[in-house]
Amino acid sequence: MRYAEIAEVLADPDKKFQYDRLPEGKAWIDSRIRSMIDDGAAVRIAKKREKPSAPRHYDWFSTSCSDSDMLVAQQWYGALVAVAPIFSFTGMIKVLLHEGDPRWLPQANIMMIPRSWEPSSANAFALFSTQVTHTNK
Repeated sequence: MRYAEIAEVLADPDKKFQYDRLPEGKAWIDSRIRSMIDDGAAVRIAKKREKPSAPRHYDWFSTSCSDSDMLVAQQWYGALVAVAPIFSFTGMIKVLLHEGDPRWLPQANIMMIPRSWEPSSANAFALFSTQVTHTNK
């Protein structure tokens, strides 16, 4: 039955035109879909396709992890994202908290930030101006 319906749609220029222009995520209603709707299965499938909720935090890296690293990394992301447009930076950026000097690893888009630095827009600006723009030239 289903194959006959598929053949009918593909052979009829008007139906094929409609089928080819279905919006993304929309399904052609055939007997299989109609029976799924009658059984309530279509609703369960549609709910599975909903977008997942936004992450509650950004991933980050650290050496010799400290209890406050996760919170500090989240604050760094906020500061870095806020100043990135000033430098026309549109790429991905990852935060690595560590003991040592600041450093930008362009191959991996990792910003190595001294754990002792306070996350702020001013420090994020300093990191971009001395590390990112310096290495990308």
